[in-house]
Amino acid sequence: MGRVALVGGVAASLALGQLAPVAALAEGEAQDATKGSITINSNNYRKGELSYLGYQVFKAAVGKDGSVSDVQWANDDVKAAVEGVIRAEDASYRGTTAQDAAVWIRAHVQKDAYWLKATDPVGKIAKAVSGKTSTVTAKPGVAASVDQGYWLFVTDPASTNGKVYLGGTSPLFVLVGTEPVDVTEKTDLPHLGKTVTDDAGRRSIAADSQMGQELSYRLEGSLPMNFDSYDKYYYQFEDTLSKGLTLGSDVKVEVDCTDEKGGPVTRDATGKFKVERVSNADGTTTLRLTCEDVKAIDGLDASSTIRVTYKAKINEKAVMGGKGNRNDAKITYSNNPNSDSKGTSHGGGTTNYTFRLDICKVDAATKRPLAGAKFTIQATDPDDEGSKNKYVQEDGSLGSTPFVFTTDEKGMIDAPRIDSGTYTIHETEAPKTDDGTYDKVPDFGVEFSPSYVLPNSLGTDDGGAYRLTVRTLGGDGYVTGGIDANGDGVIDEKDSKEKIADAATGTARVTVGDRLQTSLPVTGRSGIAMAVGTGLVIVTASVIAINRRRGDDQVD
Repeated sequence: MGRVALVGGVAASLALGQLAPVAALAEGEAQDATKGSITINSNNYRKGELSYLGYQVFKAAVGKDGSVSDVQWANDDVKAAVEGVIRAEDASYRGTTAQDAAVWIRAHVQKDAYWLKATDPVGKIAKAVSGKTSTVTAKPGVAASVDQGYWLFVTDPASTNGKVYLGGTSPLFVLVGTEPVDVTEKTDLPHLGKTVTDDAGRRSIAADSQMGQELSYRLEGSLPMNFDSYDKYYYQFEDTLSKGLTLGSDVKVEVDCTDEKGGPVTRDATGKFKVERVSNADGTTTLRLTCEDVKAIDGLDASSTIRVTYKAKINEKAVMGGKGNRNDAKITYSNNPNSDSKGTSHGGGTTNYTFRLDICKVDAATKRPLAGAKFTIQATDPDDEGSKNKYVQEDGSLGSTPFVFTTDEKGMIDAPRIDSGTYTIHETEAPKTDDGTYDKVPDFGVEFSPSYVLPNSLGTDDGGAYRLTVRTLGGDGYVTGGIDANGDGVIDEKDSKEKIADAATGTARVTVGDRLQTSLPVTGRSGIAMAVGTGLVIVTASVIAINRRRGDDQVD
């Protein structure tokens, strides 16, 4: 019988780890009729869940030098599948034997390819043979005993479908003889990154904002290196926003790809994706974008990036401080070139933080709360220029017109869901009581400086504000940090739940001590007068009375 020698030799073919093509026929070498073995190694993160299906294409006796003889079809199903592809690709093909098919395959294989392309003839043969009667099942890293010959190995779709961080190999064509064969699967997975643009214009995984402030989010998905091994490629983004975030209407998809001349170009691909906004039972919102086959997008290849941009803003359900308002993204994609299997990868998430300012006005002497004090809060040094000198509104949003906050019976006002930065507090009207009128306190500032534990930075998926630094500016003699929770007139450890900066709730607490302007009865030689305030009126009234008496004496 004749023999078939491998192009480049056995070693070169197995180093490719994917395709061991057959070559020209030769005469006169002894055959090896014993079984061989193959071990397929995996670099998948969860490789223990994988399994491979082996399909024998040709039976053959394989020599130690890589030569083969007595080439025969493994079975009629495989023969029909392979010859069907060959005839579809080459109308001039007149072969009738397995050896004829082996010679044709050798002539049409792309010898320098690392990834087998689905559009290449041998890639089409792999697709046609996959799903026929499997003759062997293998596990990663475990030697499987097989008959000598030419084999196709693919990843079992049952071991990849619906899995997380798991992908199937590009087709592996392998020649197996008496010597053990060791190959590594050819697989790759897409990756997802997510960022939010902070107030400084930087893309990050954390930002802070006030009520109603719109922030820009970006999802960037890659494609696998074995993208060309797929004839179709499913791609879906799914981003779930917490109930404290409201999704905007402007959703856009772009792809970085190549133009007709091979140069870089960015194309709008929004129309290629089905865009869905899903309101979930728990109050969250899911943004879902699905493309059944991204290979239909012109110029897309393994180096391309698919980018989704959208806007969202803090709403009235937003959590203040703590772990913030998180949204998490994932992608679902084709993960096995030999089937319709789909897998999932998580891309982390971003967190939007917002804060709260509590101000308590009290009598400076008695520490009793004062109702009826009126304040405005102005963002005089915000962390974005667009907010500068705007006024905090009742719900924490910013506006050009001052909103007047009025202290309640507990002496409290609160400004919820505000951004970090410095705010100037201005008292527009001091409280009045039957006992007198209080001072209007001088303007003072409150500065928010949050620090975050970003997701995964400490080896955990949990993020959150772990420190909230608050500083008061000005207001000497009037402003103190914290609030007297138990009413004992002292802000101390007993008021720990009311500390000045509480990262868990995102709250800064400030107490303003005000001074009563009142009057007291005073008797003197000129009759009863009223002492007001600090005693200035008392002194002035006495001087007037004395001078008047002296004048009377002089007249006499």
